[in-house]
Amino acid sequence: MSGKREKNKSQQRDKILQAAYAVFNQIGYQAAKVSQIAQTAHVSQVTLYKYFASKRLLFKALLKDLIQRELANMKQALSDLSVDQPQNFLKVIQFSQQETREFSKVFFEDVVAEYQGQNGDHEIYDYYEQELTVFWQYMIAQVRSSGYIASRISDQSLMLYFKIWTSYFADPKNSRWAQGIDLKTWVTQLTDLFYFGLLNVNDDKRQEMLKDLYEN
Repeated sequence: MSGKREKNKSQQRDKILQAAYAVFNQIGYQAAKVSQIAQTAHVSQVTLYKYFASKRLLFKALLKDLIQRELANMKQALSDLSVDQPQNFLKVIQFSQQETREFSKVFFEDVVAEYQGQNGDHEIYDYYEQELTVFWQYMIAQVRSSGYIASRISDQSLMLYFKIWTSYFADPKNSRWAQGIDLKTWVTQLTDLFYFGLLNVNDDKRQEMLKDLYEN
C-alpha cells in the first residue's frame, strides 16, 4: 500500500514539474504565478504547496530535474559509443543541445540567472557542478576507451578544460559582456567548439560529423 502511495506522490510531483516547465517556458519565472502552474497541473494551490513550499523552490526543483534528465540521456548515448561508430557521439552532443533548443528566450535567461547565483544563492550551480563532474569523468573514460581522445591529452587537462567553460558561464560579468547577444542562438557553435576540441578523429570523419551536427 505504501508503495502505491509513494508512486502516486511521485507522479503528482512530476505532473507539477511538467506544468511548471510549461508555464515558466511560456512567460518566464518572474511573470509566472503559482496559481497558473497549479491550474496547468490540474491541482489545487494547497496541493502544490505540499510538494513545493514556494515558487522559487519549485523553480529550483525543475532545474535539477532538467539537469538529471539531460545527463541521463547523454550517459545512455555514451554507452553506445564504439570504435567504428564515432557518429554515436553525436547523440551525446544532440542531447546536450536538445533541451536548451526547446527553451524560450526568457526561460533560457532565467536559467542562466539562477545558475549564476543572481537570485541570492549558488545552489543550482553547486548541484550542476557536482553532477556534471561525475558525468565528465564517465564521459572521458568512455570516449578514451573508444579511441577518440588523443593519448597526449591527460584526464586532468580535460577536466580543467571543462571547468573553464562552466566557470565562464557562471560569472555574471560575462553575461554583461554578452548583453544584447542571444547566447541561445550560439548553442550549436559553442557545442562544436566544446566537443570537437577534444575528439581525435580524421578530417573526413570530422567533416561528416560536423555536417550532421549543424543540419540536425
